[in-house]
Amino acid sequence: MNYLFNIRANIWRKSYTDDGIGGAVETGTIVYNNEWTRMDSYMPRQIEIGKEGKETDRNFTFFFRYNRQQNLDIRENDVIEIIFPEHHIYYGQTFRVRGVSYEAFHPNSNGLLEISSHRIKNSRGANFG
Repeated sequence: MNYLFNIRANIWRKSYTDDGIGGAVETGTIVYNNEWTRMDSYMPRQIEIGKEGKETDRNFTFFFRYNRQQNLDIRENDVIEIIFPEHHIYYGQTFRVRGVSYEAFHPNSNGLLEISSHRIKNSRGANFG
């Protein structure tokens, strides 16, 4: 583990199932468990916000390492959940993936997977984003 990758995360892929009366229930499956990552966050600039008082989400960027032996297939609308360290400010929080960018220098070398996301704000005990 590199010292820059100091967070562990689960990556969820959401799906829908039918409930007893014909409605849809959102569920999810962990597609990658306990992956090392790094997270950066930034606030949008005033020019990007537009009018004063407009609410904007804080943007988060995650970096994952990948190679030919461990090819990560993270897609838009997947959910990232921080599971380590327990003292992290966003421990247990979930983030929805907005976009994925692959950065590779050579096919045989390790690459970086850069993911832009926003935090999911759940209300009243919702356990999945």
